[in-house]
Amino acid sequence: MYRDAARPTSERVEDLLERMTLPEKLAQLGAVWGAELLAPAGDGTGPVSFSADAARERVPDGIGQVTRLAGSGEALAPCLY
Repeated sequence: MYRDAARPTSERVEDLLERMTLPEKLAQLGAVWGAELLAPAGDGTGPVSFSADAARERVPDGIGQVTRLAGSGEALAPCLY
């Protein structure tokens, strides 16, 4: 029900909180630097990009916030959508 945008927000929030485990709820209090979710592409010499493996390892129960998306020294290549 929490994904149904037609439902009232209060019902969606209640449904989502009931579904979440305690570790998932606690993970919402944390943050991770964006650079911690990056890895070199291909053979390790290419540009860095988002790594699903790094995310699964670093934030297995979810995350409340990703900070400094571009990091303080790692520049992300522009991406067009």
